[in-house]
Amino acid sequence: MPRFPLLFLFVVALHQGVLAQVPFYTKIDTAHMREMHERKIMYQYTLEQPFDSITGKLKTKTRFDTTYTLFDRAGRELDFSYANEDGSRSHGRYYYDSLGRVVRHFSYDTDSTNGFLDYWTYNERGQVIQEVACTREGTREVAFAAKRFSYDDSGNLVVQKSYMVDDEGSETLEDISHFYYPSGTITVEIGLHEGGDTSFVDTTYSDDRSGEYYSHRYSYLYKRRLVSNSDRSVDSLGARIKTTYHSEFYNYSDGKLKRCYSDTTLADRNDNILESRSDQYIDKYFYDNRGEFEYMIRYNRLNQPLFRRTTAFEYYP
Repeated sequence: MPRFPLLFLFVVALHQGVLAQVPFYTKIDTAHMREMHERKIMYQYTLEQPFDSITGKLKTKTRFDTTYTLFDRAGRELDFSYANEDGSRSHGRYYYDSLGRVVRHFSYDTDSTNGFLDYWTYNERGQVIQEVACTREGTREVAFAAKRFSYDDSGNLVVQKSYMVDDEGSETLEDISHFYYPSGTITVEIGLHEGGDTSFVDTTYSDDRSGEYYSHRYSYLYKRRLVSNSDRSVDSLGARIKTTYHSEFYNYSDGKLKRCYSDTTLADRNDNILESRSDQYIDKYFYDNRGEFEYMIRYNRLNQPLFRRTTAFEYYP
């Protein structure tokens, strides 16, 4: 495929990219997990209490909408659950092997016999080499998608292949992603449709010493027609860290810009989010004098409070 080197050099010249993408986020934040283990937290509850739109005061008589996370004694997430509007609950349960690696994830609503399953397989280095997605009805599991990952001798991800799987188990290659590492701080991913046309170009730049991070993705239909353009950047502002997300979407037929939006998040040096702004909402976070999270308030763009979110814990005996 002779166009790879030219496109690769062109992208690197335009951007100073970043971190290698990983196939799947198999490990929860280790620092957070250590804290979970040390404090022996069994449940972490998220409570949302709405504001009255007229008075702007909290509705103290309104029942909280509770979202919870269940952890094991090693601090690993076992179950994430939230309430649906119809009164049922949705769950996402994680299962681990003897080495603590996620090997299965089961998403289901109230009926735990039906839902969706994801399976992961690892190599001797602990890297994901296969991801399979299935539907489950009773005891019957049917795969509908799969991904496979290849690495170089240094452990860098170099190829990712995505497949559709039919009811008979036959696989159809959907797309391929190739990863390039021109420097220790730049990663370029080039995705191809099955026919060989470019589907996207993703460039990332990350410098752990300075804390700088930047990513940019161009997405294409067949014949390289641009359909979206997005980037993410992280800037250090003294005591604060500013993360900006910007996305543009184009009309498939004429290529004209259809929609664009930007989101901004401010955090402190301890990774505590202070404020997050989107085109619809403003979220403000508040902490006590020890730096522990107390609550978050969501506002609409008219600066009217919508709800307050707090966190509660239940500990293992």
